Amino acid sequence: MGSCLLLFLAWLLVLSPFLTSNGFNFAGKTEANKSSLISSALSQVVTKTLEFGTPTSMPPTRTPGPRTLEEAVKGVTVKWNKQLGANVESGIVVHNLDSGDKVSINGHKNFETASIYKLFVMLAVYYDVSQNNYSLETPIVLTGEAADAEEDGGLIIPLGQSLPVRDLLNAMITNSNNTASLMLLFKVKTSRLPTLINILGFKESDLSDSYDYHATPEDLDQFLSRLANQKLLGPSYDQAMLDLLSRQNIKDRIPALLPPDTKVANKTGDLAGVYNDTGLVFLPNGQRLAITVMVHNIDDMTLAPRFISEISLAAYNFYTLANTP
Repeated sequence: MGSCLLLFLAWLLVLSPFLTSNGFNFAGKTEANKSSLISSALSQVVTKTLEFGTPTSMPPTRTPGPRTLEEAVKGVTVKWNKQLGANVESGIVVHNLDSGDKVSINGHKNFETASIYKLFVMLAVYYDVSQNNYSLETPIVLTGEAADAEEDGGLIIPLGQSLPVRDLLNAMITNSNNTASLMLLFKVKTSRLPTLINILGFKESDLSDSYDYHATPEDLDQFLSRLANQKLLGPSYDQAMLDLLSRQNIKDRIPALLPPDTKVANKTGDLAGVYNDTGLVFLPNGQRLAITVMVHNIDDMTLAPRFISEISLAAYNFYTLANTP
């Protein structure tokens, strides 16, 4: 009861200037008349509030966005540093191939590729095809040496049967099939791959140990840049490789947070403690982003896809939302 009386007195205090200025006079009034006057005053206050809005309300202000691509990308890395853990290393390159904007973090450091090495196998195969060493229709027989049923969840074909190079490329890139990759790698010849990739311009990558391939984010950025500009093997072969990457079925990283109709051409790779993705993102304005993120020594593998996808989204939003009012 006491709190109600205090609240009532507080209301009278707030309303008294309004009551006086609007001709409300309590002098000589009965309790019933006073109650009627207060009710009328409250009604007018509510009406004025609805008419003019809350006097202290302010229009919403827009939080300033990042001023540079570097600011956009580093905003994500700073946010995730603690969550990923103190031992985590990441290599990042985000590159607008049309404006020239580029952010490189540990770009020249070698990281384990995991299945991203399959990009180099694809390149070597198309190089061989361009040199007429064999064709996309050449059949390759599955041998026991190439079979990786455990990793793939079953064999792509029974031992002793064959698939054409074209089908093996599709399985290797779109579904990251390990058996298909080994069949193609043995066709290229494992010992020849490092030399061939070096000749084709990728000087920082180390493919000398077939069980421990390494590449730098900058080399992968070079791969994407040349591919997008059709300066790897030439227009017809580069377009074929780009089309393969565009049919990627693993979309939990670079494409994950982007609008569903965004064209992305990417290749993922992951092992215990390793989570990678590298690919091209095609913006609505026609510009192209080359994005490479390599995350190593991570204990909680569930965090890495979100980290990579937020970097991709930050870069995408920097160019698509920069001029949004």
